[in-house]
Amino acid sequence: MMMRQLVIKRAGLTLLEVILALGLTVVVMLLLGGLIAIYQGSLDIGRDNVRQARIARAILAMIADDLRGVIRNSQQDDAASLKAFLSSTSSAPAGASGAQGANQPSGASAITGAASSGGASSSSTGAASETADASAETTTSTSTSKPGVYGSESSIEIDVSRPPRIEEYAAEMVNPLSGTLTDIPSDIKTVSYYVQAPQLEGVQDPLAGLSGSVATGADSSSAGIASSASMQNGGLVRRAIDRGVYRWAAENGQITQVNKTGQIVAPEIIALSFSYFDGQQWTTTWDSSVSGIPWAVNISIYMQHAKAARENPVPAGVSMLTLTSGIMAESGIEMYSMIVNIPGAQSLMTPSEQQSTTTTDASATSALGF
Repeated sequence: MMMRQLVIKRAGLTLLEVILALGLTVVVMLLLGGLIAIYQGSLDIGRDNVRQARIARAILAMIADDLRGVIRNSQQDDAASLKAFLSSTSSAPAGASGAQGANQPSGASAITGAASSGGASSSSTGAASETADASAETTTSTSTSKPGVYGSESSIEIDVSRPPRIEEYAAEMVNPLSGTLTDIPSDIKTVSYYVQAPQLEGVQDPLAGLSGSVATGADSSSAGIASSASMQNGGLVRRAIDRGVYRWAAENGQITQVNKTGQIVAPEIIALSFSYFDGQQWTTTWDSSVSGIPWAVNISIYMQHAKAARENPVPAGVSMLTLTSGIMAESGIEMYSMIVNIPGAQSLMTPSEQQSTTTTDASATSALGF
């Protein structure tokens, strides 16, 4: 009887033991769920960081590839050397006129000398004025048409030389109501990079409609943010168009069409900055018609982490003056930089050096009597 009572007591559990067991089970499950959530969050952050780094690397490599393909033969594009050579050869040496006058009769020589003495000054004066006008005109056209690199702190234009691909020769149907420029196959393109602020005009994102339809099954808040951001057409814009078409549009006031031409290659980029090295110092602006080709270009792109962009998005096109280190750390903005060395830029002369060399060559040619 006593053995039976002992067995019965050992087979049962009190209410307190059941409550403690259930409580421990709930605590363990909560801990496991928290660990899984932490692991999933860190996995998502790591995946977003890797994706962001791959995008930044691809964008920097694309810009660097265009910079290395810039047209470098700026000496051949300048017509000052040819103009100086023609002006030096047009003036005949003094001995030649004397030898030519010796073969003429005395009367004819006197008449010719009188005519030349009276008309030479006027003709030389007219030639000098025409040469000065032509020089001014050539200088103006050269300063606006010399290929190279033209950039500021937030944008850059690169004149690249590449053979057109075979698919570029195929006719492309362009909507005349889009307001964009129609490009043509060419081996000289003007490639531009800049960050477009969120707006309804400007370069349109063809994936704007797809983002809303794809995200319908996802979270409504994140889908709304993605859809509104894509509809605003903000991000890094790359425009590659024939250099002649671009110059024609710029000279004829077609800036609106130029601003609508291009592709949004990275909506994730919110800011972009450039600096240029001339062999001695870094500057924030560059003009190849004055300084030639830069030795190196420092490219910096700014991207916001995906988690921070969902919670507190920073619009594209934000001013560089507002991106302090504190704001960048608070908003989750990361900067990626790359210095691109342009091969052969060190051996090229600047336009001022070309002008001085051309003047020296013209003086030497005149001294030799050619």
